[in-house]
Amino acid sequence: MQEYQAFITKINVLIDIFNAQFVNPLVPVLPAVLEPCAFYTPCNFEWALRTFPYSTKRGVYFLFAERMASFQPSGFSYGAYVGKASLTTVMGVRFHKHLSKGKAEGGRYVFYDKKGTPFRIDWLVALPLPEEAGWLAPALEEYLLIHMPKKEHSTEIYLLNRNGNYI
Repeated sequence: MQEYQAFITKINVLIDIFNAQFVNPLVPVLPAVLEPCAFYTPCNFEWALRTFPYSTKRGVYFLFAERMASFQPSGFSYGAYVGKASLTTVMGVRFHKHLSKGKAEGGRYVFYDKKGTPFRIDWLVALPLPEEAGWLAPALEEYLLIHMPKKEHSTEIYLLNRNGNYI
């Protein structure tokens, strides 16, 4: 869990800046400690046995993941995918789309970065927006992707996606 703390801190700093510059303050910040709660869901079980966090809400979500051991010659061991559920969908649909593609040993789901490197998902993180502010999800997603430290400038965490229409 400690692997992701710096990333959560950076997300919250960026949300505070986003709120101050653009919306003052409709977007909530994440709880400071990564532990199981409504915002943070460990991803080590079959989803058929549980429901997705904030499944009926619009907002921004994160998939926190660890690079699979066989793909660890060098570089980052942990990554995060930043996504959104905005005008035409909700977070439960987005989580299902990501997690219905298969899973690794031990029930941990696999996600691939833009280069095809597999990462096992450790945590689903949901940041619901107020009902009247669902339209902010695309703006917040892009803002976070643009302002997160890029891998060559950071020792914190590797982004599994980038801004724009890319995976």
